Amino acid sequence: MASFFHRLVALVTNKIFIKNIIGMVVTIFLLIYATLWVLDFYTNHGTSYEITDFEDMNLDEAKEMADKNGFKLVVTDSIYLEGKDPNIVLQQNPKPGVKVKKDRAVYVTTTKVVPDLVILPTMAGGNDNYDLYNKKLNALGIHGKIKSKVSNFKYAENTIVEVWFGKERITFSELKKEKQIPKGSTIECVITKKSVDYIDVPNLKCRTLNEADFILNSYGLKLGKIDKSNVDNENIAFISWQSQPASSVDKIAVGASINVTLVSEKPKDCN
Repeated sequence: MASFFHRLVALVTNKIFIKNIIGMVVTIFLLIYATLWVLDFYTNHGTSYEITDFEDMNLDEAKEMADKNGFKLVVTDSIYLEGKDPNIVLQQNPKPGVKVKKDRAVYVTTTKVVPDLVILPTMAGGNDNYDLYNKKLNALGIHGKIKSKVSNFKYAENTIVEVWFGKERITFSELKKEKQIPKGSTIECVITKKSVDYIDVPNLKCRTLNEADFILNSYGLKLGKIDKSNVDNENIAFISWQSQPASSVDKIAVGASINVTLVSEKPKDCN
């Protein structure tokens, strides 16, 4: 027993043995440290971060926030929106709230500083009707407006006869050459209004008031002022004068009135 004890003491006090034990302890310690480091790296590498909501933010502010949160902001497209400040984030991909790894690129669409140019429609194919033309303008992001209305017997009501962009009059031939204006602009149109119908002036002379009233109604006209100063009974009197002489050359507008003068006896020149 004593001999075994002496041999054991000799073994543990041996320098080579001690070095081996120390080497084993250091090796185990290094293995544990390396394992913990790898686990820690793997855990952090797999961590997901929630995407920030950049929409409606100014682009510079959005980039600054993205840098702080470990994301990269990439502008993929810019569009012009009337009334919207430039360099505002409109859309983003991935969407806000989505969880991603750090250093992920976030692609955004922003508002443009300078509006796009659009080609105005031509007047071909019935586009000269204001209502139809205005719908096509609105589809392009252009505002249509009636500048004025003019009478024109040649064209139907609501027909465009002039096109204006600010103080510039745009001719129909310019429209054929793909006239461009900034999106969001206003185009003003001069259009035709309902034409007044004109007819021949009927002959009322030698007629009674009842006859004249019947004739005028059939023409779409009205009796105006009636001079009765020379008659006692207007019901049996005759018209001797009318404010607008009968004519097939000189026209009168539908709805107009004709003044007449009455006499007791039928004028001598009546047929």
